[in-house]
Order: sequence, then structure tokens, then C-alpha cells
Amino acid sequence: MDRHLRVVGEEAKLSRRRPSLLHHLSSVHLGHASAFLSALHISMALLGSLRSLVHLRSQLSKNGRLSFGLVAETSSSRLVCRIFFPSPCTKTVDLTPENNYLIGCHPHGIIAMAAWANFATNGTKAHEKFPGIQFNLCTLPVNFKPMIRREMILLSGCIDSSRESIEYVLDKTHEKGRAVVLVIGGAEEALDAHPGYHTLTLESRKGFVREALLTGAHLVPVYSFGENEVFNQMENPIGSKLRKFQEWSKKLFGISYPIFHGRGFFQMTFGYLPFRKPIDTVVGAPIPVQKVEKPTREQIDELHQKYVHALSKLFNEHKGRFGVPPYVQLTLK
Repeated sequence: MDRHLRVVGEEAKLSRRRPSLLHHLSSVHLGHASAFLSALHISMALLGSLRSLVHLRSQLSKNGRLSFGLVAETSSSRLVCRIFFPSPCTKTVDLTPENNYLIGCHPHGIIAMAAWANFATNGTKAHEKFPGIQFNLCTLPVNFKPMIRREMILLSGCIDSSRESIEYVLDKTHEKGRAVVLVIGGAEEALDAHPGYHTLTLESRKGFVREALLTGAHLVPVYSFGENEVFNQMENPIGSKLRKFQEWSKKLFGISYPIFHGRGFFQMTFGYLPFRKPIDTVVGAPIPVQKVEKPTREQIDELHQKYVHALSKLFNEHKGRFGVPPYVQLTLK
């Protein structure tokens, strides 16, 4: 059966979910003012947040951040990711709780919908598929500053993407079964998020490999087929005036500003909501990593090459299942 048949004929059933989706997008992408206003007017989000507060105290970790638990299970974002998006998560092997993991998610897309659905809301039941593993999705430190958005992110068990936070979770807690999730391409990769393309910012990204060596966390490649399909981005080829402006703003503010559109609230052609297209996530096999106190450049480069090879293999083995032509390869930059 064509994977796109999963989304046909269900628009009427999903109309009541669109306010929740709008709230989720606002809290992640528009800043604290819009998140505050949307939260005031969306009863589902309010009820989920109020119920979550009951569990807040018991979920606080030593570093003041929430671990995943019933908090995210009650959020409206989880309902969005489970019902609005057909976004199954496929595992290729088990992840044993005896190890810690650093998971790399690809591609970033416009706003990393798959990473959020799988590892922050449990909308795809990833936590049941990997029992004993506690996931913590990383996001930019700036996202913890605005009111309301900070609370929503904390309620999902997210941590900031600083070295200190990553090393705390994977090493300094002395706990096993922890998994830090990084969307490695980040803001730069978002500028290459166009439907039909699979362009990753990865060749120059080696900091995550260094963190894996420092903590002994096993590296796990993850690819989400369909992430780049849920929004249409304005053409911005490298060298164009738009791309130069976007790259300049990224250097200045640390955040890229892709110009994009999806569907509307009541129609399917133009608006802020993402198109309701399937996002299929495949979790690859872990790459064993031995802890190294002072990793050398050679060790980092060697492990990085292993990761790139494993990710490319994962993409090529599964692309046919999800509508990617056999001649299409990953483009790394």
C-alpha cells in the first residue's frame, strides 16, 4: 500500500487537532509571546499542562531539568504527533539499557518534527519500543529563555545542546540507559530542507563525535524519511541574495530563518500548518564507542567516518520502502 494512502480521507477527523498543532508550532517556532497567547486559547494544551504540573516535582533531575515521564504523555503535542502525523518509528535492533547513547537525527527539516514526535512526546511509542532507555532531546539554549516556551520544552524532557548538559546526562550522572538526541544538522541544515532533497550538514559536524568519545556513549544514526516534505521552502540556492541574508542572520543570531509555508487551518494549499504527510523514522544499529579522556583528531575523524558510513547504509537500505528513487543518494556538506 502506498504510504501516502494513510493520510487520505481523514481530514474531518483531524479538525479538532489543528488548534493543538498550532499551539505546538507556536511554542517551538514563534517565541514566547505567541506561545502565551495560543496557550490561553487552547483548552487541550491548558488541561495537559495543568495535569503535568502535578508530576513536576517528582520529575525534576539534579540539574533542574525534567526527565521523560507522564509529563510528556499528557501533552497536546503528543496527540498531534500521533494523530495529525502518521509518523511511525522503526527500530532495526534493540538498544540495551546497559549502555548510554548519543543519537543523531537526520534531516533537520524546517523544525525537526520527527525528532520531537519520537523522542520528546513519545507520539510514536518509541519509548515502548526501546524499554529501559530514557531519551533527552537537545535544543538550543536560547529556547529556554522565553516564558511558556521554556516550560513546554522542559515538560517534554528536553535539555540544552551545550557540552555541559550532554556530558552531565551521559557521564556525570553515572546512570545507564540514557540517550541524548541531537538533530546534528541544526539551523544550517534547515536552509536545505526542500521536498525531494536529502542534503545533510554533516561533514563539518564532528563535535557530537567528540562528545561520544569523551562519555563512551554509543553513536546511533537515525533517518526520518518525509521530514523535508511537510513544508515547502522558498528557493534559496547557495550564492543567492536570500541565502546570503539567511546565512548572515544565522551568524548574528544563531538561528536560521527559512521562508516556508504549509497548509492552512481550513484549507490545504497555503498556511502555517505543516502538510499532513507521513514521516517514517528508522533507528539504526548503535556504533560501539570506548570512552577516551582526551580524544585525538585522528580518533574523532575515524569515528566520524564510521558514523557517516552507517548513516548512508541506513538510508540506502530503507529508502525504497518510503518512496525514494533508487538513484537518490545522501548529499553531505
